[in-house]
Amino acid sequence: MTREHVFPKWLSEIGLSRQAVSFSVGPLNRLGRHFGLAPAFSHTVRDVCESCNGGWMSSLEAVASRVLAPFILGESGSVQSSDQKAIVMWALKTAHVSMLVSSDEERKAGYGLPASEYRILYQSSIRDEIVPTSQLWIGRYEGTDHDLAVWVTPLVAHVDGLASLDFPQAYVFTIIIGPLMFHGVRFTTPTLNLDLETSSNLAKIWPTGEPITWPIGTSLDDEAFNGFVKGGDLIVGEPNVALRPWPRATELPASVASGSIVSLPTICGKHNVFYPGILVSEAMRGRFYAFATACECPENYIVITAPDGAHFRYSGRAEHISEIYVSIEGREVALSDGSGVFVCKEL
Repeated sequence: MTREHVFPKWLSEIGLSRQAVSFSVGPLNRLGRHFGLAPAFSHTVRDVCESCNGGWMSSLEAVASRVLAPFILGESGSVQSSDQKAIVMWALKTAHVSMLVSSDEERKAGYGLPASEYRILYQSSIRDEIVPTSQLWIGRYEGTDHDLAVWVTPLVAHVDGLASLDFPQAYVFTIIIGPLMFHGVRFTTPTLNLDLETSSNLAKIWPTGEPITWPIGTSLDDEAFNGFVKGGDLIVGEPNVALRPWPRATELPASVASGSIVSLPTICGKHNVFYPGILVSEAMRGRFYAFATACECPENYIVITAPDGAHFRYSGRAEHISEIYVSIEGREVALSDGSGVFVCKEL
């Protein structure tokens, strides 16, 4: 087994800054994980055999570095038809590798892609084919919160008049490297394989046969990020059919109120964090807040309140969460009720 970079090593050789950048992978399951600030392109996984790493994976990186480097540096250009197969497989490979940052224990709990997806990726590569029932778009990212990010969200199909199955039929993935963004879908139930488009008019690389010009379509910003990476931008061509995030992977158990304290289950699935019931009363009056907290793992979080409840917005190391909390716009307030004084930011 050899080490494989989540984001390829050649990124450090094209003139990008080597300063520490934020890095995030997710959401399988739920929010995902923010690794905070770390040296750029330094994250690796030790789950790739030497023959794959130096063989078909290396061949994909050679094409990707030639085609994508100008885009990552902010230069316009195109993806020629002859390169599209390699670029699609590179994007799929990068999404798969990113999910290997989880531990064996986390994978058993559902974080990551099933082993069958890695077998299909490998079999497609040695046949020089694209992973079947896959679709891929290219776009531009103009936010600041996700310098390097890979997010994979399992999806379920909802058909009017039919009960939804309790396992995912597809997954959507988003890869961001600087201004370059890939957005793709792989249907794990082959008979589904719906024809999809995006509401932001991203350029479709696969399946297609025409050269693709970049940048094209509406740019993704931080405000739209959370909905986008969960498939919110996808348009299904079939009437009465919708793709939605798989609840078991993306939704937490409901909060529970005990007296004046609300208990909120955390993303790790083992612990709870707590906040005062006054935040619920404030939300009912249309006033919403953000606060920093931590569970026993310890994992640190930013939680925001909204009309439909409290939601985890960020997770990561304490220093990273502290930086995010400071950067949130809004005045800091101290709310008090029977449980004591609670410091948070008014949104």
